[in-house]
Amino acid sequence: MTGAKQGKLQSIEQYLARDREREEEWGINLEAAIERGKQGLKVLQDWTVIFTASAKKEIGKSGFSDLKEIAISSGAKTVSGALPKKGPEEVSPTLIIGTQEDTGSSVLDAWKVFTRDIISLSVLRGNLDTDSEEFLIQKKQKGTNKKRKR
Repeated sequence: MTGAKQGKLQSIEQYLARDREREEEWGINLEAAIERGKQGLKVLQDWTVIFTASAKKEIGKSGFSDLKEIAISSGAKTVSGALPKKGPEEVSPTLIIGTQEDTGSSVLDAWKVFTRDIISLSVLRGNLDTDSEEFLIQKKQKGTNKKRKR
């Protein structure tokens, strides 16, 4: 006899998410991530998160909505699709989420552009690391697509 019949709540221990293989692959610990969430850790506290048009297109309307909700729940000050008009040194901390397609954009030349995975894995790890190249989208070298004249 358990639960409601005894007037007690059952332990949730057996129902907690566990995937040790994926945790190791992604460098996370789900139990620790859940505990940080309970403590209110917000890895995007006071950050502005901007999704480029190509990122929004790639993840779709519902994917964008989900990531926006995760970002706001993780402390993001704002989440938008409007590209910055100023450079990185002139604005509050800003995280640009894009795709490889964005690396040729002169508007983003001064900015680091990251894949969308930086949001969810930063939340799970409890740390936003914008100095790492793990989620950084490498910029195309200028002139690499030009044909040489013979």
